[in-house]
Amino acid sequence: HVLLRLNHCHDKSHSIRAAPCSADEVTYKEVLDRFVDSYQVLEKLYEHKIIHGMGLDGIHGLDIRYLVERCSIKPQLYRGDISQALDILKRNHRAEESNEHIATTLLAHNITFLASNVAGHILERKPMAPNAYALLQNLG
Repeated sequence: HVLLRLNHCHDKSHSIRAAPCSADEVTYKEVLDRFVDSYQVLEKLYEHKIIHGMGLDGIHGLDIRYLVERCSIKPQLYRGDISQALDILKRNHRAEESNEHIATTLLAHNITFLASNVAGHILERKPMAPNAYALLQNLG
């Protein structure tokens, strides 16, 4: 299985955009098109049974939609930070727009969400999640 990641960075206005953040005049669309090209290489490897699954790692909802509209084989997996799911549940307004869009896109295309950094967020939220914290302590 292979996860493909589209790097993002913050520009001077602190808005997130696709990498690279440099003076090389590469447009957002050009970066996304290169990402789609890379994904299409994975599709060929998948078709020839060289890899057994394809997924995405931490990309934004609109980028997922852009990819899904241009690929022939949908990713099976999306790896994202558990905070994305927690933000949706809490209705965190700053995260609501992008994360709910990710959830909607993933559900619409039957892409499994694999949560990462679960232990870190349990530790940060010990008062809010005492049962999860106790289970984590039992693991050692």
